[in-house]
Amino acid sequence: MAKEYYELLGITEDASQDEIKKSYRKKAKKYHPDSNKDTADEEEFKKINKAYDVLSDEDKRKKYDRFGKQGVSGNARAGQQRAASNFQDIFEEIFGGGRSRERSRGKDMKINTTISLAEAYKGVEKTVKVSRNSQCEACNGSGAENGKTETCSNCNGQGQVREIERSMFGRRQVVKECPKCNGRGEIPKTKCSQCDGEGIEEVEETITFNVPAGIQDGQRLRLEGKGHENRG
Repeated sequence: MAKEYYELLGITEDASQDEIKKSYRKKAKKYHPDSNKDTADEEEFKKINKAYDVLSDEDKRKKYDRFGKQGVSGNARAGQQRAASNFQDIFEEIFGGGRSRERSRGKDMKINTTISLAEAYKGVEKTVKVSRNSQCEACNGSGAENGKTETCSNCNGQGQVREIERSMFGRRQVVKECPKCNGRGEIPKTKCSQCDGEGIEEVEETITFNVPAGIQDGQRLRLEGKGHENRG
């Protein structure tokens, strides 16, 4: 029974498809030319890609188990094209090539504050003033005057565009965030006069929070929802 492809992925010959995919993702992340420079290995990356192309296809896997590499050699160019298609989804999972149109979280803020030893021992309520990015109230974060938007002409409202990109497997089509509407699928008819179309503005806010008794020097407290906001 052929074993090389199983050994390349670090799996047994009775591995399930879930196990094959999981192992491939781990190996791909390790050896991909754009990943950790200490472990990146393009030749090894190509080998595990070939192994996954065969073992993730039940028909080709059966032929490989019975006849070895000769049973799945086929047309090399066609194999590369299949590989590029098969691996695209996994690459997006590993390296973030895809994009969800769900609203992403805003950036964190870090605030330093000082308390006395007595306050650290007993606990204390602290109030601080901060400046943070918040959704524009005038346009509700849309960046559009009176909230009026129109469909983005660059992506036809999809929020994504398709581009041809070169890779080690040849040319392949990839999906990227539309640069004109930043993935929203809509653009302002007229930019909001208050935020100049940004959808966010800097505001000063007072935050009150409790410092627990027994807190240590340098310890951090996490305040949910008190960081910067993204536009709507």
